[in-house]
Amino acid sequence: MKLSFFKKQSPEDTFRETLNKYQRAVADNPGDIRVHVKIAELYLEHNRKNEAIDEYILAARAYQEKRLLQIAVAIYTHALTIAHDRVEIYTELANLHLRNGFVGDGVSVLERLAEYYHSTGHDFEATQVLKKIKEIDPDNEFFKHKVEKFLTKKDLNEEKTLKAGPRHKWHLT
Repeated sequence: MKLSFFKKQSPEDTFRETLNKYQRAVADNPGDIRVHVKIAELYLEHNRKNEAIDEYILAARAYQEKRLLQIAVAIYTHALTIAHDRVEIYTELANLHLRNGFVGDGVSVLERLAEYYHSTGHDFEATQVLKKIKEIDPDNEFFKHKVEKFLTKKDLNEEKTLKAGPRHKWHLT
């Protein structure tokens, strides 16, 4: 018979210990954004999706501030694969693309947001996103065609849907 003098740590204890270690690393070196990504991964490993997404967003914003835009885009894109229902990720990613001149990428993200809204029964919001796509470059026939194709495919009437919705409810910046 084998005697064990060491108590085996529970997964929750291991999680807490690792999280504390990472939080100390953040406190010791607040400029190291990579630690936030590690914290997000830790949260994901322990099925804490919302906390993970919050950490990913924090990291992406920090990379944006440092003008490391490709890393920020990669983090936002990864976050969307985990939490396709977090609207703020779509809007932050779209705005990041648009502010930096990547109009096609920004429009692509907005299309995905419109699709998400439509699939969840929020046609007013979907239509507002489509309207924003047309406003980005009003003379761009390709964007106009994309919007019309979306409206036709989803059987939406832009004018009717926008009139039915509250005028003050939602605006994409």
